[in-house]
Amino acid sequence: MLQSSSLRYKMGSSVLRIGCSFILCCLGLGGQTTASIVTIRGTSQLRGTIEYAINSTKPIQVFRAVPYAKPPVDAMRFKAPEDVEWWNGERNASGASPICPQQGMSSPLMKEDCLTLDIYTPTIDVNASLAIQIWIHGGAFKDGSSSEFQGIAMATYENVIFISINYRLGILGFLTSNSSEAPGNQGLWDQRQAFMWVKENIKPFGGDPNKITISGESAGSIAVSAHILSPKTEGLFEQAISQSGTATAAARVSLMKQELPKTQLLAQTIGCCTNCTISELDGYMACLRNVTIEKILDLQSYTTPQPVIDNNYILDNPYNMYTQGKFKHVPYLIGFNGDEGANFYDKSIPSRSSLKELIKQYASDFYPENVDAIVEVAVPLYVDGRDTDKDRAVALSDFIGDLRYIGPSNDVGRKYTQVAPTFMYRFAHRPSSSTRQQWASAGHADEIQYTQGDPFVNHGSGSYTENEKILSGQIMRYWANFIKSGSPNSEDTPLQWSRFDCKEKGYLNIEQDGKFTSQKDYNVDRMFAWAETIPKLDSFRKNNQTTWKCDSTDTSRGATLFSFNIQCVLLMVLVDLISWL
Repeated sequence: MLQSSSLRYKMGSSVLRIGCSFILCCLGLGGQTTASIVTIRGTSQLRGTIEYAINSTKPIQVFRAVPYAKPPVDAMRFKAPEDVEWWNGERNASGASPICPQQGMSSPLMKEDCLTLDIYTPTIDVNASLAIQIWIHGGAFKDGSSSEFQGIAMATYENVIFISINYRLGILGFLTSNSSEAPGNQGLWDQRQAFMWVKENIKPFGGDPNKITISGESAGSIAVSAHILSPKTEGLFEQAISQSGTATAAARVSLMKQELPKTQLLAQTIGCCTNCTISELDGYMACLRNVTIEKILDLQSYTTPQPVIDNNYILDNPYNMYTQGKFKHVPYLIGFNGDEGANFYDKSIPSRSSLKELIKQYASDFYPENVDAIVEVAVPLYVDGRDTDKDRAVALSDFIGDLRYIGPSNDVGRKYTQVAPTFMYRFAHRPSSSTRQQWASAGHADEIQYTQGDPFVNHGSGSYTENEKILSGQIMRYWANFIKSGSPNSEDTPLQWSRFDCKEKGYLNIEQDGKFTSQKDYNVDRMFAWAETIPKLDSFRKNNQTTWKCDSTDTSRGATLFSFNIQCVLLMVLVDLISWL
């Protein structure tokens, strides 16, 4: 109920961006000419287009709809992806990319054979050894497309190869029978398959297979977080970027016992069985493979599968794995936006009593079994002292944003920094074209247009001020530096971005006016609640026996209390010693 406005916003934005991309590709706008032919391997060749950023004469070679796996159709529906079948001769890679099946989308480009990627490269010199950014789109694992995001600006101004990938969504991407018939996490396996394709085939496009950074936003960011945990992606990337999302957030990754009933319900609703049982799910898969895609999408309103702990791709609860240090030690750039929660509820102003009820209602979607205890933790942080209409609106936005994105991002950051370089950011610049509530700074997904250089390309939605163009250029430089070297800093960045550490938890703050400042200890009390207090109340994580501790110099409330307790113990020992003497 609270999510409906968010979904309308997200779908509307996706349709607009995909539509613009379709027009540019198919009508030849934006300065396109035929690109050179690239031979990938053997006799398999690709012909793309040459495109330009606004006011740039630097040609960018673009190859769209490049297949990276066998079509996941017919007998391959619901199964893990398999290697692409190579072709003989020249393949046209200048047209629009397909869109993986999803609700709310009516397009001739939407089809089940959608496992493709789009490549934007400044050169096809095999000796160029350029760094690569692989982009995983968001959309709650049920919406979105590679064609929403274009890398012309990154390739033009930062000399980085940008690759945007499609992956299966919704029922097709995450339905499971807990067997090879439908293993679950097909969408994540698809992404891995794309990583492998890039690793093996990027050299003819000017790329260095040992300079790959995976990146994503929202669901794409959660996927990045899952790939960092998975043993299946070892050696496939050197850095990672998570923009607004981690796999540790509540209700982002399910237990198998939560996902199998969804498959059972789907099989029974479609008519593949009358009294379906979980133990016989494999027997229903042949029937489900023959169901039309239209019918499957209709049923997605009733049940939407999601990433699952399958003891294969995801071995354990992501929160536990990060707590126990069971993740890849690659440099990590991670962050969030100033008002993440502003997208996810309507613009009505809650009263004090309704604010508490709305917090409970929203929390119940994520913590259904212990919601009252969690609300009691939230009230002093988000309800008490919020006396004006604006205060209460901001409070609800803060709660939603902290729950979904900001709390988990900070928690992962403080754990990750113990073993690998970690850089945290907060993006709070309100886009000049924003129509959100006046008090809101940057909402969910607002940063993408700046990190990918929309002000410099024809498909950029909305108009941009000169200051926003400067801001976008500066942010792209930070991102590109990180992609190239594992550090966002260089002599020409506006501010040295300090590593996030356990002591001060410093982060780069990109402010409302586009200024860059160094800040530390973001909302300590709220972050402590989401990192320590609330997880202990989460029944999903109740088997976690590991108590994670920062080093003794940490200034968070948890470390302060720990230090205080030690001091009390020492004082009591000293008093006893004096009494004995």
